[in-house]
Amino acid sequence: MPNDAESLFNRIDAMQPGGEPQGKEPRRVKGGKRGGKRSRDDYTQIGAYIPVETHKQVKARLYAEDKQLSELLTELLEKWLSE
Repeated sequence: MPNDAESLFNRIDAMQPGGEPQGKEPRRVKGGKRGGKRSRDDYTQIGAYIPVETHKQVKARLYAEDKQLSELLTELLEKWLSE
């Protein structure tokens, strides 16, 4: 019987480079496309450096409000652009 570490490494080895287990198709939504903003043509990814403490507070509040960071950023940026 494999130990916990062996079991973990066996599961990791079974993963494809894209992160999906071998032999399983990615989840699909209506229309046959993968879900999420990453696969949508009307979204783009951005990056920024923010203070660690700010990041922790933002993550906690987003979790408490069941909200995604992309939703918050979109709201803030649209408000800023409309000024």
